[in-house]
Order: sequence, then structure tokens, then C-alpha cells
Amino acid sequence: MYTRFNHQGTTSASPMERAASQFMDELSMDVIVKSFNRPYCLDRCLRSITRFLRGVRSVRVLDDGTPDKFLDEIQRRHPEVEISRSERHAEKSAFLTNYSSQKSNRLPETMSVIPWDLWRCAIKTASHHFLLLEDDQWCVREMDLGNIGQVMKATDCAIVRLFQSPVFDCGRLSTLSPELCRVEPWYLKTPLHTLFYKAYFTNQCKLGSVLRRLGIADGRWALEAYAVYVVCGIFDRSFWLEVTRGAGEGINERLQLFHALKWAARHRHAAFARTTGDQVSTTFRSSSSSGELDRAVGFDMVLFNQILNEHWLAGRLDSSAGMPGDFPKETVLNLLSKTAEPRCTPEKWLQWCDRFTENFRNLGCPVG
Repeated sequence: MYTRFNHQGTTSASPMERAASQFMDELSMDVIVKSFNRPYCLDRCLRSITRFLRGVRSVRVLDDGTPDKFLDEIQRRHPEVEISRSERHAEKSAFLTNYSSQKSNRLPETMSVIPWDLWRCAIKTASHHFLLLEDDQWCVREMDLGNIGQVMKATDCAIVRLFQSPVFDCGRLSTLSPELCRVEPWYLKTPLHTLFYKAYFTNQCKLGSVLRRLGIADGRWALEAYAVYVVCGIFDRSFWLEVTRGAGEGINERLQLFHALKWAARHRHAAFARTTGDQVSTTFRSSSSSGELDRAVGFDMVLFNQILNEHWLAGRLDSSAGMPGDFPKETVLNLLSKTAEPRCTPEKWLQWCDRFTENFRNLGCPVG
């Protein structure tokens, strides 16, 4: 059961209400899940939260276009969860609902608009430390968010990564607690940080490219990995809001990096950490939207998600199938074989999966 409070004290709150909110902040934290048109994945994510996480203050789903009939089913299965919709939700969900009857599979520009306003508004009222997940991620082992929050508070920790990766583990490691390893990225702990910040390098050039030319950093640049990766992890609220300040409709990594350095300038002793083991996993069976890989393979990912959404709604797709691993390929192949759709054949999907997985391996990301 999740305990709900007015998350962030206001001038109108009584001293007792503010004290109660602060007390709950120290024992638990909010879990925020970003969602877009994959309720079969979202259901899997929410199930794992209930199973593995302790110290959960509330669970909030921020949805950016999933048709209402699927969100209604999510709410029925998870009545304790609060669902918020983006400003463009109705427009996006209408397009997705009618997608299979469209003559062209070209997506309108509105589908690529990132709902920063929705995310930032929710996080402004979240607990001081909060867990942020994507709908295609699920927890794979027990984690006490209250304990982690207390360690983060004691060490002024900006972020806790939830999995190991050579991209994220470029700094020196040390132990913070049985659950957490401290990672000390050199770029936030040396005089070079002040130089980068004062010279506004992040607004003038690709800092990573400069460092590589100097032989300081390799192709898997740790600075962007830690300071700009704000899609999944346990965050200090002020750090996340600072990094994403001024975000427009897309992703501006240079601006995010600049804000991260600015935050670090005020928190010279801040910690950056990751969990000692992999706490989450993700699916390599689908993507949230269409991309270059889809076009190269001739596969329609938007239609694929629509097909799986309908099978999930009808009870033919168990969202927990294969956990803690990925969805079994046999399960998906069986569903696709029953759907006579030339844009989503089993053969094209297998080809898409192989290339999608290989792309992540080349980036140094963990692939289960």
C-alpha cells in the first residue's frame, strides 16, 4: 500500500503537514513511470514495482498518448496508481487509434514532441529523491527505496544508476552502502570542471569531441553518460530539474550538460552512484516508436505495438511472460503468426530484434 501526502510543502501547509511530508520523504520515495503506447510493457513494469520495491510512497504514470481504453485497463489492474496525461495526449492517441487504417505509415511531427512540461511538473511535486523508470523497464530484484534515499541524503548524491555498464563505470568505484557503489567521474571532480563551466564549452562545441582529440576521453564518453542520461535512475530532484531546465520539444544534450555542470558547481562534494547489481532490465523486443531501423528492415513498429496492445487487452498476452528475463520470442512469434499483416511478419520482426540488440551491444549497453 502506498501512502499519499502533499509531496512538496507549500506556504499554506501547516507545520504538522510539512513535518509529516518530510518524515515520509526520509522513509520512502515516489516512483514515476514515463509511458507511451505500450500498455503490455507498462503493466509488466507496474507488476515488478509491487513485487520488488519497498519504501514506495506513490506510483505515478506519466502517459503521452496511449489510447484511453488501454489506460483504463491499466487503472483497473493497478488502482493504486495515479495516471496523468500529456497536453498532446488526445491528439497522439487519436492518431494511434486510427493508425492501422492510415494509407501512409509516416508519423506526424507531433508524435516526436517530448512532453517535458508533463514530466517536469510531476517531478517538481515529487519526493526529494525519486525513482524514474520507462514503461519498458522492470525491476528484477528487491530494493529498499527508503534506505537508498537516506544514503543519498547523507552523501548529497545526485543520481543512482540501476545497472552496471562500461559507459557509466568509467570513474573510480568505492562503497557507499551494501546496495550502492560511489562512482567518481573525473570531469566533475577536477579543476577542469571549472574551466569547462566558465568557458561555456557546452554551448560552443561538442565537448566530448574536444576531449577525444586531446586523448582525455574515449568514444564512450562518461560525461554525457552521467550528466545527461536522465531517463532512468534514482535522482535528487534538484539535480534532475536543473539538468532538464529550458528543455524544448526535443533533446538538447549540450544544454543539459551545461546545466549539470552548473549544478555540480554548487555541490562540490556531491556523489554519483550506481547499484551494486543490476536492479532493472529492459526489453529488446520492441521500441516506443518508428525509426531508421524499422525502415531499413521494412518493419512497422507502431503497428507492431498496436497488435500487441490488442492481444494484451484481450488477455492473450501475459505481461509477466519470461520475467525476470525478456518477453519470450516464441510468445511474440505466435501472436504475429495469427495476424496476417505484411508490415509485421514474424520474419521481419526477428530481423529487427537482432539488429536492435546488436546496436545496443555496440554502444556498450548491457543486453540480457
